[in-house]
Amino acid sequence: MIKQFDTNGWVYDRSSMDRFQRVLAKHAGVSFASAAYSQFHNHGGKAFGLRLCQEMADRVGRDPFSVPDWTGMTGQAGWLDERMDMARVIVRSSSPTEDWLDGRAGVEESKIHLISESLRTTPNIDHHNGGVLQDAVDGIGYVVDIGYSELLGRAIVRVARGNPSRVHGGFVYTSATWDHESTVGIYELDGAAIVPLQADKNGSVANLVKILVSSVQGLGIDFGVQLELIHHPEYPPTSWKLVQIRPSPAAVRYDGTPLRVSGTPLEITGKVARCGSIEGDLIVLDERYRSVDMKKLGGKVVVWDCRQARVPYDILNVSHAGAVAQVCNGNMICNSSHGTFGPAGSLSMNMYEEASRSSLLVARSRGGPDRKSWVDEIHRKGAIKRLEVVSDGLVGEIRDIT
Repeated sequence: MIKQFDTNGWVYDRSSMDRFQRVLAKHAGVSFASAAYSQFHNHGGKAFGLRLCQEMADRVGRDPFSVPDWTGMTGQAGWLDERMDMARVIVRSSSPTEDWLDGRAGVEESKIHLISESLRTTPNIDHHNGGVLQDAVDGIGYVVDIGYSELLGRAIVRVARGNPSRVHGGFVYTSATWDHESTVGIYELDGAAIVPLQADKNGSVANLVKILVSSVQGLGIDFGVQLELIHHPEYPPTSWKLVQIRPSPAAVRYDGTPLRVSGTPLEITGKVARCGSIEGDLIVLDERYRSVDMKKLGGKVVVWDCRQARVPYDILNVSHAGAVAQVCNGNMICNSSHGTFGPAGSLSMNMYEEASRSSLLVARSRGGPDRKSWVDEIHRKGAIKRLEVVSDGLVGEIRDIT
């Protein structure tokens, strides 16, 4: 069966790049395909993705999204001269294999710099050779996955959103590429909400989803893809900034795990850490969880009904206690996060990865009208005693199998 936007539809090798060049030539013209591949060979995978983003934005007239101005590192001098010294730019590192020949996303961290004489002249950025410079823009970081869901039996769009955080009287905007408090929505390809994103008050995300899907299809792309966007909450809903596109990373791909689906569905969520299918007796942890005998958690599906005070320590401790799955209360790592979650190789990322190896992690959807109804039912009647937790890498389901 042909799966639309199959997350495993792209193979990380040179022959895939060669085939895709022919696809781009057919759908966007030979000159564009040649220019895009020139960026790939000269500046790496990030530059290739940005060239695709630029074509998508040009085709829709930059409404609702545009691409921040960028240049290859070899063309930096004149590009930097056009900008004030205090302007901010992102040095996007990129090896030839990044994104398009390597299934890991965000392997090398992009860093923001002020333009200064030191940035123009110092040789300390020679290790970024092959990468790009791009205008830095403020706003909340979004990760959009367009891919086939094995659980739902059709292609869907998952949208993960960072947050505004108040720091020292101002706001700092986070990104779904690393924020464990990110919110996640699920949409049909036409923008209809399956699980609406909590912050989508005016429907701008639903409209964006529809246009992104059409734009990706316009380039002849039929494999799963992941896009990154930035949006400032004070700007109009037509001011999205598209900053990357790549094939579906390995972290979100369906790995062939048999997905047992039975019982009564309780909730669907897009905030998952990996593929898996687990069932077990449930145990609920509330604000008194630190007094629980951890030995009782072995083989259990743990449902968090409180805000974990020490994320990710608590999740890891419960995993070490033998819980086979954890249904978290919003806060947990999502597989939209990249290899550079916080500082590369950070303690937080390592702890989440360790916890996820032994516990299947999913999080309840945040902000939905029925978010706590089935958890309340557990407390009220104790009628739900066993849960099944399944994930295909994009979508997770929590089901009552009592």
